[in-house]
Amino acid sequence: MGDYGQYVVPTADTMINFKVGQPAPSMLPLDKIRECAALKFEETDPMFLQYGHIKGYPKFRHTLAEFLTKGYKAPVDPEKLFITNGVTGGIALVCSLFAQAGDLVFMEEPSYFLALSIMKDFKINVRQIRMEEDGIDVVELERLLELGIVPKMLYTIPTCHNPTGRTLSAEKRKKIVELSVKYNFMVVADEVYQLLSFPHITPPPPMFTFDTHGTVLALGSFSKILAPALRLGWIQGSPKLLNVIVNSGQLDSSGGISPVISGIVHAAITSGKQQEHLDFAVQTLWQRADALMKELKKHLPEGVTFEVPNGGYFVLVRLPENMSAAELLPIAEKHKVMYLPGSSFSESMKNYLRLSFSWYDYHDLELGARRLSDAIKEYQGIVAARQAATPAATGAAALASSNALRVAVHGAAGRLGSLIVSELQQTTDKSVEFAGAFDLRKNVVPAAGSYDVIVDVTLPEGTKALISWILAQDKATFKNGKYPSLVVGTTGSLPTTSIEEYSKHAAVVLKSNFSVGVPLVCDLVKAAAFKLPAEGWNVEVSEIHHTKKLDAPSGTAKTIVKSLVATGAACTGATGSVPTQSLRLGDEIGQHTVYFAGPGERIEIKHQATRREVFAIGAVRSAKQATNLAAGIHY
Repeated sequence: MGDYGQYVVPTADTMINFKVGQPAPSMLPLDKIRECAALKFEETDPMFLQYGHIKGYPKFRHTLAEFLTKGYKAPVDPEKLFITNGVTGGIALVCSLFAQAGDLVFMEEPSYFLALSIMKDFKINVRQIRMEEDGIDVVELERLLELGIVPKMLYTIPTCHNPTGRTLSAEKRKKIVELSVKYNFMVVADEVYQLLSFPHITPPPPMFTFDTHGTVLALGSFSKILAPALRLGWIQGSPKLLNVIVNSGQLDSSGGISPVISGIVHAAITSGKQQEHLDFAVQTLWQRADALMKELKKHLPEGVTFEVPNGGYFVLVRLPENMSAAELLPIAEKHKVMYLPGSSFSESMKNYLRLSFSWYDYHDLELGARRLSDAIKEYQGIVAARQAATPAATGAAALASSNALRVAVHGAAGRLGSLIVSELQQTTDKSVEFAGAFDLRKNVVPAAGSYDVIVDVTLPEGTKALISWILAQDKATFKNGKYPSLVVGTTGSLPTTSIEEYSKHAAVVLKSNFSVGVPLVCDLVKAAAFKLPAEGWNVEVSEIHHTKKLDAPSGTAKTIVKSLVATGAACTGATGSVPTQSLRLGDEIGQHTVYFAGPGERIEIKHQATRREVFAIGAVRSAKQATNLAAGIHY
């Protein structure tokens, strides 16, 4: 690591590092920044160094709005701007204020790896939707929404997407905003490349121009259009959304974000130096992208292709399906070239790699393209030899995937349902596969026979509707002429009559909690109840959940109480009942505590869930177990 840079980029004779998504030193306008800083510090008002406005000081926001109005070719209201410390900080700020752990967020597949990382930090459940040539697949997006799978927000990089370089069409931008209004979710548009389309490309208008109902937050940054070290950016949105940010506790009395840097950039805009540098940057990036693509076209072996970006910093290379960018990397490093594997952006991108062209000049780009091509050719030889030595799969092995257990989810719109869907879609377990999501309460009906097990995580009326629908179908239409097994994880008072009727035909697994730990807690509390003295001891149960949980006590608490009462132990009291306390606090995932108290001592047995994903994993595990069970009710 150097004195200032994030890391030292080696000279080309040592390594061409295409991972470096940064402007070259020649693209850092030190003289312009120095002049603008001098201009700003010539001011005599010491209040420039005082705590500033939370949204950013008004003159700067007005100047920024004028600059963006010119660049976007659409009017920007300064009152709809909030100054941030860059897009990364903006994403984190939005996640902290508009989402909570367990919420669902839609993103493109692939998507910016740091955005994915930030979502993970906030324990947000991400579902990626594949991209088409003109951006995210809005047909698939609408299909999911119609199924009741509605996110808290959709994060998109609409212009010069990272890593594909694609640009979302105007038609799709309009459609996404319309869907956000219809289904009540927020659109977070990362528009860091909106001003960096190549000179011959005219991008569609920014996302905010389609927003008439205040569902869009757009993020911008000076990192790519002026200098990364400024750590300055903006959020653009409706007053309603911006007020959530302005009034947040984390910004209360903050004095605004980077007011001194804002002053320097203010001078850069008013002096015209920002526009000068932007014009230079766009032209330079286009020249370098064009140079790299010409060399790739000349040297890449047959079967290897690349995306032609609309702007930005990156070219995405696609290897044949039987090749892995991660496996290629050490071979490439031996050839003195590096890149970022596509798996950083999506698990489905294992045969892709991203090249950044912003750092290197024409000669180095040519050298890097040749080195990469040589590495790929060497790797192709290794793959070919490996395939020749491996006999083709036959018989049962070839049919393994078709024999996978097909699991459908009823009630995928809820927190748990969406997590189960994600777990099924992302699992590496080849013995199970996702068969679809549906919700009879919303008149979304599945095709009979396309699944082996249904995991139901709705409400009691949803469970009843599901059973009624299945029994109304011709049994012959289901797989092997059998009704599917059911795994029921609904909350509230279950429709016992319906469940008992269905259990005559297939296995029904009832789970008040899908975690591994809760059944163990039930065993422990039963053992404790048996062991405790008959006199002077009593037992109570408490449970804590998030404020959106509908039932109280929770189903898990009822299961624990049922386990205790079944012991007939003296501590459960003469009536055989166990008092239960329910608390609904914030975004608490789930905590259950059993208290045994006697003369001078107390025993506590507690289970606390720290990640909602454990329930999704447990649900899939229960689905796999259900197929091996006979018809009847199982716990």
